[in-house]
Amino acid sequence: MKQIFYFFIAVFIVTSVTGCKKFLNVDPPSDLSGNNFWQTRQDVENFTNGNYELFRQSTTRPNMQAGAGTAEYPYLPFAGELRGGMVKENTELGWGRGYIADLANNNIRRFVDFIYTGNNWRALFNHVRFTQWDRYYRCIAAANIAVDRIPGVPDPAMTPALKAAYLGEAVFIRNMAYFFMVRQFGDVAYYTQPYFSDPLKRMPMIEVLKNCIADMKAHYKGMAWTYDDPFYVGIRGMRGGAIALMMEMNMWLAGFDTPNREIYFKEVIALGDEARNENGGAYELLPIENYIEIFKGRSKENLFGIPQNRNYGERFGWSDFFDQVKYDPLNPTTASIPYMSYTADFMRALYPEGEADQRLQLWFNPATVYNANRTFQMKKFLVTADPNSIDFNDRNDATQCIYRYPDIF
Repeated sequence: MKQIFYFFIAVFIVTSVTGCKKFLNVDPPSDLSGNNFWQTRQDVENFTNGNYELFRQSTTRPNMQAGAGTAEYPYLPFAGELRGGMVKENTELGWGRGYIADLANNNIRRFVDFIYTGNNWRALFNHVRFTQWDRYYRCIAAANIAVDRIPGVPDPAMTPALKAAYLGEAVFIRNMAYFFMVRQFGDVAYYTQPYFSDPLKRMPMIEVLKNCIADMKAHYKGMAWTYDDPFYVGIRGMRGGAIALMMEMNMWLAGFDTPNREIYFKEVIALGDEARNENGGAYELLPIENYIEIFKGRSKENLFGIPQNRNYGERFGWSDFFDQVKYDPLNPTTASIPYMSYTADFMRALYPEGEADQRLQLWFNPATVYNANRTFQMKKFLVTADPNSIDFNDRNDATQCIYRYPDIF
């Protein structure tokens, strides 16, 4: 990574509204920031939806309507669960999925450069994107423009409360992008000015996170706790999701800025109390038996996630965590081939043998949960659009949940 780089910002969001996907539709794209745009509430709504699409493209594959295997990018499992050190490849399958071990051992250079035997997972999953941050900076660039232009929108329908809500969403996406980059790259270049093109050095990640928290605090209270339209619940920025993000950034700071960790811990507690005590019934913990509803998304337990909707042809394909641990109760002999499992020690630490635990009973097969091999079965994310479909991958209809209400506790 270079210490100095230049931003030449050009945000291209040019597709029509299709199904539940609401993109920014502007002709030509150069008018995004022009005087003939930013005139109405609908302009702001379209731009906001376009920025969520940019964020989704940063963490998964660009074309959600493509076939499985097309431009995959499993960012969330690769940057999260698989890097925790508690997973292992089920080598008896013979798939040669060595990237699982490389991520678990934090061998990122090999993960990016090595051509694995069997299938070329490096090319299939676009491992090189793990070294690239340009998509996140597109989100940031668009958010910076939104923050600059929303206050001046002349439409009378854009009340002060609506402007504050849209500003909160723009700032939320901006800081989600920064937080994801900090977790992966550490020090990153930080800026919030619109139409920015000056050279920048990387800023220490502690300073970046402090700036992000200050930015969030200035805007998050303008965000809605939830939405009247259930379509937007948990997939557009809500105040609970913003609080969860600030809590996580404070916890991250507590780990790296240890002399001040008590300050960060107290802030986490205060934010959690706010989310629990002031949400007015917007959020609730659902019974564990409703876990399919939770991971489908848009429930009162979902604070923010990246959705797919199979009714409109959207699919994560092989870009989500589910693909690594897929389990098919309809065809257990040929289709239940989880490529990875959790180590037995890790599973016993979470679910001690002999203790009753509904999570273990509902989310896993208790008979194989400690096996750490291909017999491991994880049902937690098995959310099906059509339970009788022959195409197993084609049935998955879950949201990639980033924050849920339990994260607040």
